[in-house]
Amino acid sequence: MIENDNDGMVRVWNKDTYLYGFRNRKGDRVIEQKYPEAREFRPSKLALVCDSETLQWGLINEEGEWVVEPKFLDTRDYSSNGLAAACDDYPDELWGFINEKGEWAIEPIFDYVKPFSEIGFSAAKDAQTKLWGFIDEKGNWYIEPKYRSARSISGHVPNGLYEGDGIEELGIEPKIAYEIKDDHDIYYFAYGWDFSENGLATAKDTQTKLWGYIDEKIEWVIEPKFAYTQEFSKDGIAIAKDSQSELWSIINDKGEWLFEPKFIYLNRFSDNGLAAAKDKTTELWGFISRTGEWVIEPKFDIAQDFKKGIVGSRYFAQVVNYDRATLAFENFYITEDGVKHQYPLS
Repeated sequence: MIENDNDGMVRVWNKDTYLYGFRNRKGDRVIEQKYPEAREFRPSKLALVCDSETLQWGLINEEGEWVVEPKFLDTRDYSSNGLAAACDDYPDELWGFINEKGEWAIEPIFDYVKPFSEIGFSAAKDAQTKLWGFIDEKGNWYIEPKYRSARSISGHVPNGLYEGDGIEELGIEPKIAYEIKDDHDIYYFAYGWDFSENGLATAKDTQTKLWGYIDEKIEWVIEPKFAYTQEFSKDGIAIAKDSQSELWSIINDKGEWLFEPKFIYLNRFSDNGLAAAKDKTTELWGFISRTGEWVIEPKFDIAQDFKKGIVGSRYFAQVVNYDRATLAFENFYITEDGVKHQYPLS
């Protein structure tokens, strides 16, 4: 069975012996299938393999010769930064990272580490406290170890997967969470947040159940004081719901209201600078500017966001009016001047 192809060398698995070997692109066997486990060859022309006698890991070249003798208790695949997680031999059995020459790039001082993400952070378990944090490519703590579980994932910052009561320990409840059950326990899994260009992400406090914004180190920048928040836009404003009045408005990146909350609901702003808003008096929808003033008066039962038309550069918004006498619906489009159209055409 042929596996991944990397830099001219192919890892081959024997389904009868369950051992790995390698061969070149031409199909000539180069290295005998004799390894219980093996990683792909790297651009350095070296591959991590497990020795069948000692069950320790070392590095071989394309001739199958040991370049780094087997000395690692365990290893993981190389990350995109050229570092691979590796476990030191007995008695310490601690984890660090080696480079493509098999040299320690980050000394083995951790109880466990997980591969680096493409943004350059690794989830690491502290050997003393047994808690998880995140380290950078020099092995320094970027986020101090204080979580029960974490993993390195893709994204703007090293968000992690927090397991068990790690959510409560973090003190922040992510926006997206779900639970699964096995035969004995319930495990809660919560994924990381979406960070805006200003480096802030919406987050919910687990104690007060109020929303605020955290930075890349998972620390509060705008204290949780809102009933709900949405992500910041490119121009540095966000839609937020007041915890007292339950009405919506806009905030800046300091958490300050741009105008007093006054809408039952408020959609995100479209590229044309208008947002659909529901009036608290009439309970009808209209469209406002970023100052909170009506550009198109509230007169619709339903209103969707403005989008560009099928052709041309004009913006159209789909709206619906409901005739309560005849129980009939009228579905049509309007332009930014409030003019009615049957279709979103220029």
